Amino acid sequence: MQDIRWANGGAGQTISVGVGGLTPNTPYNVLLLFNEGANRDRHFDIGVNGLLAVDDMTSEGNGVWTNSNSFSYNGTFSSTGAGGLDIVLGREPLPGDPNNTGFTGADNNAILQGIVISRIPEPSASALLGLGLIGLLARRRR
Repeated sequence: MQDIRWANGGAGQTISVGVGGLTPNTPYNVLLLFNEGANRDRHFDIGVNGLLAVDDMTSEGNGVWTNSNSFSYNGTFSSTGAGGLDIVLGREPLPGDPNNTGFTGADNNAILQGIVISRIPEPSASALLGLGLIGLLARRRR
């Protein structure tokens, strides 16, 4: 897996990912994908829409690095009123970090290999789907 984004410009550099064209004020599932390709143990914060989402993320997760493993961060966030998500990965501290912990990893350059964003279905849509399936099963029994 190749890096799609890598902060390598020194202290304080961040990776910023802006996503537009989403439905305003709607919850989305955000999946960030990491795979170092080497034992680097990077540490950084993740912010979404100006708020701290993860304090002191490590690109190796809680595991031990091997050639075949990868790690991810998964969270649910609402899009802005303009229909966007603004994701920032960077060295500690990001604005809003409650404890402003210092740099603890072997490397502090944020890295990101992939991102997957999916809209969370509305409960009413799921309920209608469930009712439809129940109706099909009831009709099939007759």
